[in-house]
Amino acid sequence: MTKPRESARGLTLIEVLVVLILVGILAGFALQRLLPLIGKAEAVSFATVVNQLENALLLETAKRIAGGKGASVTALADTNPMQLMLRPPDNYIGELRIPVAESLPKRSWHYDPSRDRLVYRVGAPERFRQGNQELALIEFRVSVAFNDRDGDRQYRPQYDDFGGIRLQPQAPYRLVN
Repeated sequence: MTKPRESARGLTLIEVLVVLILVGILAGFALQRLLPLIGKAEAVSFATVVNQLENALLLETAKRIAGGKGASVTALADTNPMQLMLRPPDNYIGELRIPVAESLPKRSWHYDPSRDRLVYRVGAPERFRQGNQELALIEFRVSVAFNDRDGDRQYRPQYDDFGGIRLQPQAPYRLVN
């Protein structure tokens, strides 16, 4: 006697649709939880790079002063601070003259030597604000901090008090949690 053959049973169309709907719902929940984290991670990464750049400027200033080259400290103004880092961040794309902002990758840094500006292209604009407006770009300039004793708005060592070199945003911004 031979055994009756069992037929191989596949999934029906309804079972496939139910599985796809469940996977879609789970993916939606996962994305809803992950997308805000991407924006937070960008804000933290941005703040970390700004802090590293400020520290690199401070170290270079101290190195020049300690090496007896204090007069050369003001030459750091309007330079590319990324050149002071041992290793620039992976999202630094280099020096670009007058780039079209929309053509740049989001979440990237570049230096515009035609305007002496370090520029960050924002990826999650809802995390970077100026007042109530979302920002697409944030620009920085390396400048000399000083007490302008003679009131001419220019640093002159014989008249003004030196306050250091700083990475100055060209417009106020705030990071939103």
